[in-house]
Amino acid sequence: MFKKPFAEFKTSAPLRTSDRKKLRQRVIQDFSLSPETGELLVPEGLLSVKYTSHSRIPGVAYLSSNGVPLWFTTGKGSDHLIPTLYTLWKHPDLLPFLSTPSAVIPALANGADLMAPGVVQHSPSLSVGQLACVTQYHPAVNGAPQIGPALAVGHMALTSDQIRRVGKGKAVTIVHTWKDHLWEMGRKEDLPAPRVTELNQKAESEVGGEHSHGDNPNTSTRTTPEGPGEGPSRPQDGPLPMTPKEEINPLSQQEVSDILRLALLQSIATTLSKLPASSFPISPSVFSDTYLLPYRPFKEVSTTSTPIDIKHSGYKSLTAFLKASAKEGLIKVKETKGEVVVTGVSPSHPSVNGHTNHVTVKDMEEKKERKEEREHQEEQKAKGKARELQITLLWKPHMGNVAFFREAGRESGDLFTQVEIRSIVNGYVTAKQVLNPQDQAYVNVTEDPILFDALSDLKASERKQLQKTEFLRRNEVADKITKNMQPWYEIAGEGRGPVVKKGELKQISIVVKTRQGHRATTCVTGFENFQVEADDLAEELRKACASSTSVNPLPGKAAGQEVMVQGKQLKAVTDLLITKGVPKQWIEAKDTTTGKK
Repeated sequence: MFKKPFAEFKTSAPLRTSDRKKLRQRVIQDFSLSPETGELLVPEGLLSVKYTSHSRIPGVAYLSSNGVPLWFTTGKGSDHLIPTLYTLWKHPDLLPFLSTPSAVIPALANGADLMAPGVVQHSPSLSVGQLACVTQYHPAVNGAPQIGPALAVGHMALTSDQIRRVGKGKAVTIVHTWKDHLWEMGRKEDLPAPRVTELNQKAESEVGGEHSHGDNPNTSTRTTPEGPGEGPSRPQDGPLPMTPKEEINPLSQQEVSDILRLALLQSIATTLSKLPASSFPISPSVFSDTYLLPYRPFKEVSTTSTPIDIKHSGYKSLTAFLKASAKEGLIKVKETKGEVVVTGVSPSHPSVNGHTNHVTVKDMEEKKERKEEREHQEEQKAKGKARELQITLLWKPHMGNVAFFREAGRESGDLFTQVEIRSIVNGYVTAKQVLNPQDQAYVNVTEDPILFDALSDLKASERKQLQKTEFLRRNEVADKITKNMQPWYEIAGEGRGPVVKKGELKQISIVVKTRQGHRATTCVTGFENFQVEADDLAEELRKACASSTSVNPLPGKAAGQEVMVQGKQLKAVTDLLITKGVPKQWIEAKDTTTGKK
């Protein structure tokens, strides 16, 4: 959730003493803590700050007096508190845990959720929706299981029983991880050391249930269901872990080396060979992070618990790997100031030419990002549709057509839509039998004096023209009557009652003009009728366009106001108005400096 920078992060404000006490009480109740522990985890001087994540999810973060994030919520109006990693490091027993191999941790940090096959240990009796933390698996020490520090926090998507029985699907939906942008706000502390959990023999046996295999850490086990007074007793210093499962498809050093060579071949074939000469030399760290590790085969990375990196290969060091690759002729290197840098690649090398491309870690990450972006756009589109103002054009009988509506059995003071007016006209001309016998689509407008007055609006010039015309199509009759009526409109929005106003509703005008010499300025007018405040619009445009804005009254009585923003900002203003619920068809944008719309 915090993989990318925040879309918006408000200024933090001190939490009132009464609000801090309420927050502390919620923490004590939600996590079954003592008042002393609650005071430690919700300290004095707490700050609150509203944020919007990159995926446009709003929330509130609670920070210590020195800016370290301690708690946060996700979702508009949510009061469901989630501890940050800094809080979990202070109080490791706050949440139940699941452990996973070290190779999975980078995937979680890149935005992936924890899948069931990646779970090595877990606390008992986990339920769907429950908060849990994810730790890196550490082997037991002298038979006592180790629990590493929390590296991610999320909500359970499966029960502990489903993880053991089914063993597939998403186990935890991750919301916060080590080294994400929420964590980066803090002091970036070093990871705490794993904790050794002291378990007696009875508890260890119960963990394995009837399938227990003693102290063998590589034996797959399962827990027995817990009932009142049954199951393993939970030690005071942490949740009771399961005995670890076997490692998932472990790889030898040679196999890791071979996979890294495949990654290099893929990188040369698809990316490195296309870089301009100016991109070289490339430092070892950049080469590894940008052109080697992202090109590892995704299938191999996702199906093994062995980290596929230099450390776990036969090379042991990046320098050795680069020199070996250069000796094979795949890349060119040179030593500069004691560091081996990459100066070029050999795309015509037989191994590169014979390489068959594979799906890489980078491909899957980009695919995930594209999916998230599509989902975000669809979500925004749906939200925009829900927020869009509902605009209804209305008309009121006026002058010559008042008698027509009374004759048609309608109140002359009512407001009517275009559809209703057409229906009333059709009913009237049928009842009065003024349709042309040869063609029912035409109306004899001179046969009925009330209809004739409604069409002419009592104007002499109109009356003469109608006398000459004699016949009009039905839709023309409805259009002429509508034209002679008084325009009104109704605007209703989400969470806002309908507003009905007299007059013709005009489009919002966005015009780019040249002012003060050659400086372009974007001017916005006519927004007041769409429930948009001038000061709010100016402030939001200032942030969205990173330009100065101003609000000025327009000349004339009740003419409204004009918001000006520096620069050519047609798209930015249009997009902002649409997010505020203004339908696009009610926005007219024009650049007078180019004549483009």
